[in-house]
Amino acid sequence: MGSRTFQPELWGQVILATTDGGERWTTQYEKAPPDMLFSYFRLNSVFFVDQRNGWAVGKSELIDRSHQGAILHTTDGGQHWAEQGAELYEGRAREFFAVHFLDAQNGWALAESKFPSSNIWLAKTSDAGAHWSW
Repeated sequence: MGSRTFQPELWGQVILATTDGGERWTTQYEKAPPDMLFSYFRLNSVFFVDQRNGWAVGKSELIDRSHQGAILHTTDGGQHWAEQGAELYEGRAREFFAVHFLDAQNGWALAESKFPSSNIWLAKTSDAGAHWSW
């Protein structure tokens, strides 16, 4: 999980998986930003509550400061990932750096913002991420 370079100054999200203790890895999810310089998509943290249900968080910022896909959710062990948390973006440059769930419904994601000041934000969900709030 993390980021990979598609070309200079163009970073994308990537999630890798292994079934043999790390001998071989396969790409489960990959998303490159549109072909714009200084666009950054990356993933910083992943948390699974069981073999099927997991979340990955990070940053997806385009040059125009719009955001998408910074919280991802899977219900099939990582074969497919869906975006969550669009209601959290509010036009602010935030990067999620940690995620934790108590069970498949209740979880939190920590984010930081650097503009206009450096702050830590805590988002929560009580419905498996269908709705998030600060």
